[in-house]
Amino acid sequence: MVALVHMFFDIYAIILLFPIRKIREIPVWLAQKSGEFITKGRVIAIGYIVIIFYALPFVGVWLTRGWDVATFYEPIVPQEVETLRQEASTEGATRV
Repeated sequence: MVALVHMFFDIYAIILLFPIRKIREIPVWLAQKSGEFITKGRVIAIGYIVIIFYALPFVGVWLTRGWDVATFYEPIVPQEVETLRQEASTEGATRV
């Protein structure tokens, strides 16, 4: 399912970016500029990785922590797992 969503995302990106030449050049320009920026030094490259892959996602999750996202989704838990979970909770209560 994730692969299917990813494929549709890619197809929509192609539909939006490919027909207009100026828009098509934006991702290439951004890639070139970020490459030039990162090659300036090791500290800049490490800082870039930390900001892009750690700080920005953390801020995004922190800012949206109160949102009700995917409330329609309820994970399917097999009955055996639910039984073991209940047994563990009652067992922990009797130990105390």
